[in-house]
Amino acid sequence: MNKLTMLFVFLLSCALAGCAPATQHTATASNESKAFVSNPNNATKPTAALPAANSTNTKHRDASAAVKISTACRVQITAKTVTSKHDNITYPQLSGLSSQTVESKLNARLQINPAHLHTIGPEDSYTANYQVVFQAGPLLEIDETAYDYPQGAAHGEPIQQMILMNMETGAIYHMGDLFRAGSDYLDVLSQQIRQEDTKSILDSNFSGVTEKDGFAITQTGVRIFFIPYEWAAFAAGFPTFDIPYDSLKSVINAQSDLWQALQRTDTQQDIRVQTEDMNSIKSLGYQPYRVSPTDAVPWFAQSNTVQDIPLYAFSGTKGSGAGKLFFFLGDKYLGTDTLKDHALPINLYPDGSGSMVGEYSTTGANGELESFTTRFHWNGTKLTTTPNFPSTFS
Repeated sequence: MNKLTMLFVFLLSCALAGCAPATQHTATASNESKAFVSNPNNATKPTAALPAANSTNTKHRDASAAVKISTACRVQITAKTVTSKHDNITYPQLSGLSSQTVESKLNARLQINPAHLHTIGPEDSYTANYQVVFQAGPLLEIDETAYDYPQGAAHGEPIQQMILMNMETGAIYHMGDLFRAGSDYLDVLSQQIRQEDTKSILDSNFSGVTEKDGFAITQTGVRIFFIPYEWAAFAAGFPTFDIPYDSLKSVINAQSDLWQALQRTDTQQDIRVQTEDMNSIKSLGYQPYRVSPTDAVPWFAQSNTVQDIPLYAFSGTKGSGAGKLFFFLGDKYLGTDTLKDHALPINLYPDGSGSMVGEYSTTGANGELESFTTRFHWNGTKLTTTPNFPSTFS
């Protein structure tokens, strides 16, 4: 089994285990392709369509709307890539923030140092990429992932790092910033995880959450994850658990800067639209994000258009790990990436105005796993893919 095959075997196992190690960016955008095939208004094959009442307009996202357009709906995220013989590093850079000082600070924090490429062995490989975990109001959370594969190793080392930032103040938040000082929030988080771990993913000797464990926020709560081998087998990837805010009321610091940013009107407006979109996905019989910690990678991406209306993508599954990407322009449903269910992407990230890149695994002619990359782009009237999906995805 060659190195590429081993890498994709790991990626697929992680997709079923709730982790998202980055993979090599193997294709670039070409000429614009035909119209988005899964739009229920344009598709030539039957596909699920939302009730008309759910396909509302996006006037509340226009610049003339009563609600102020949030920083999250104005920022542009662009991919920067550094490559060498066996290595590929892709990291995000921000533009369009009101403060150039804050923008420079955050971009410096997001940049992945390419010096690593010059220090590892000539046959070692190192890949890195990113995804958006949360984007609303002044808040942006980026998940920077990497896969370090030393030559001769049985497998590579996956790396996952969450960066939660305030795009107006430049603040970088950590787990303790959400909770009351001196409270037993670590015990509360640990108890919630024990209750959610119905499939006994974690070792029986799990001793609880620490401040060093992975921390993220979502539209509905807190996300805690653990590195491979910490409390589960390597094949489990990064065991991940979502805990609702309502279950943490007793320990949340309501006066903290992070909680106040979450409660802002523009943040709640963004969350409301995203929640409406996820409810629309549920109405089609799919579960957005995850059903349990091992069902699927919880893909979410946002790329803002020139009209300050966000293009959203959410993964949706039926609990088996297979599903689709669902696309919305604000709260208007556009369609899915393909007509039939498939293994979810192994990568999805915003890259420029109204654009996002999706990378999928597929089986090549020789039977080995390969990657297929396409760019989704809102051109002002329709969503396009460049290049088109292989016939195996149709």
